[in-house]
This record gives sequence, structure tokens and C-alpha cells, in this order.
Amino acid sequence: MRMTRESYAKEVWKAVLAVREGAKDITCPHEDCSEKLRIFSTSIQAGTTIVCSQHGVIFRE
Repeated sequence: MRMTRESYAKEVWKAVLAVREGAKDITCPHEDCSEKLRIFSTSIQAGTTIVCSQHGVIFRE
């Protein structure tokens, strides 16, 4: 069964919250993807970018 847009958005938000809490090992929220996400925090103004090596940018604030 494919992931709906809403369930994918919820999983992305869980990853964002985990990053904000300081988690380091976060798995990509895409279905059947076990890649660890890379987190880039550049500055307060630029924010945080969460990237999957297979799917690209997952979240940018």
C-alpha cells in the first residue's frame, strides 16, 4: 500500500521534531527507504535542511 500525502507529511514532521530534539540517526520517511537522513544547519537565518541521499531535500526551513 502506498503512503498517502498526509501520512508522508506526518512522517516528515516527526523527522523535523526529532532533529529539533537533537536526534542524529533519523531514517528517511519515504516508503521502503532505509537511508539515514543528513542534517545541515547553516545559520539562524538559513535554518535547517534535511536531505535523503536517494530522494533529495526532504525539508528546508
